[in-house]
Amino acid sequence: MTTSNLDRLFAYSAWANARACDGISQLAEDVPERAQALRLLGHILNAGKMWRVNRLEQRDVPPLSTWPGYSVEECREKNGAEHEACKNYLGTLQDSDLTNLIAYKNIAGDPFTSSIEDILMHLVNHATHHRGQVMQLVRQGGGSPESTDYIGYTRIAHQHV
Repeated sequence: MTTSNLDRLFAYSAWANARACDGISQLAEDVPERAQALRLLGHILNAGKMWRVNRLEQRDVPPLSTWPGYSVEECREKNGAEHEACKNYLGTLQDSDLTNLIAYKNIAGDPFTSSIEDILMHLVNHATHHRGQVMQLVRQGGGSPESTDYIGYTRIAHQHV
């Protein structure tokens, strides 16, 4: 894995989060699946920020809810801001840094040590997992979500190269 590969994966994740926002916005405000989907998308965004700031950058982030109730527009704004922050973070790394180990504690206070690469891959996979749940809720709520598959992103990305 290289920082270039990871930059591409985080660009994909931001693109897919934006598509999730589009899907959620199809649902009426009073549809229960909309609120559930927004909580999941907010979870993706807040968990990613907490991992990046608290663990990777080893700075303190003000406490964030792991299950917030953001609006679609707040999710769009946070998605864009977090994507920029991740690009900036990745820009500070060399490929050789990816194997560096980070000691941290999980939410329960249990100590762990993971490589930077493993943490970054976790963030991408965590987001993908929960986005699948978001899109299922969009469909259950009466929406027609577009695909958030990685291969779809690569097809679009290659068109702009």
